[in-house]
Amino acid sequence: MYYYTEDFIYNDLDYNISEKEIEDYYNKHLQDYVLAKTYVKAHYMTMDADVYTYYQERDRLFNSTPEDREDLESYCIGTGRKVYFVEEWTELGDFLHEVKLHNKFDANELLFKSTFEHISGELRYLIKYDDYLTIGDYMPLEIAKEDIVQIILNNRKRDKLIQKQNELIEEGLNSGSVTIKDK
Repeated sequence: MYYYTEDFIYNDLDYNISEKEIEDYYNKHLQDYVLAKTYVKAHYMTMDADVYTYYQERDRLFNSTPEDREDLESYCIGTGRKVYFVEEWTELGDFLHEVKLHNKFDANELLFKSTFEHISGELRYLIKYDDYLTIGDYMPLEIAKEDIVQIILNNRKRDKLIQKQNELIEEGLNSGSVTIKDK
């Protein structure tokens, strides 16, 4: 049945979905896209944990923006420091795992503080949150986009299957090979 529907029913299905169609669906169903987790965009610098005079690095990172990427990368070349940019929306728990911050972190701190630092193992982490979305905020379209594309495709498939079923019933009724009896 699966191969039949894929080969004969969906063979002329339009798989192209425009950005406008995605945006229209998102705006129409916005209430379905409320975040259950906190998401962040950030950039951070790592350096040896034994470095105790790191005020220049700290000031440079904490006063930077994602647009300062090239400047920060060139600042770190050959120094043992590394800078990382998390430019896609990332679930806070995944980000905290990435920066080895395994202790309890209250997402509400993001409302009041955009910079953090800590030591894990042999590395010192200087972290700057560039943007955040907390539980209850609307999910940005860029996070919801893949799901919306699948929903639109599934709706098209469902509609196409119903259309084909109705066409087959109509053909059967017209040819007399199918009769529908009332109970």
